[in-house]
Amino acid sequence: MNRRTGFALAMTTALAGATLALAPTAQADATSPAGYDNCPAGYICFYSEKDGNGQKCQWSASNTNTRPMCSWMRDGTNTRSVYNRTNSRFHYYHNANYVNRIGSTTAGNRGNLAGTYTIGSLCAGSCPG
Repeated sequence: MNRRTGFALAMTTALAGATLALAPTAQADATSPAGYDNCPAGYICFYSEKDGNGQKCQWSASNTNTRPMCSWMRDGTNTRSVYNRTNSRFHYYHNANYVNRIGSTTAGNRGNLAGTYTIGSLCAGSCPG
């Protein structure tokens, strides 16, 4: 390698480092949607706080045993709000396997819940009692 090639390589490496150093860093907090806006289309989202705040768990289809899949529900934190961004009405139950129905939320609706329970199972469409 001659002197000129070595200099060009050193400058390219230095510029690449400078470019990486000057690149903006991602700021998840500043750009992440807040509240209900963080529920993606096609999902039903449940939140640990009112108005779609706090921790979130989401499902896109019926599920016979939801609580083990959601860490904060499994730990006993009550469900305080819901957003149904699916095209189906979702019924939710206190127990697994669609036992002890608590309520339901129609497609596209959201709101605060009683906050006295966790969700044990979910059923979309035509569901048991």
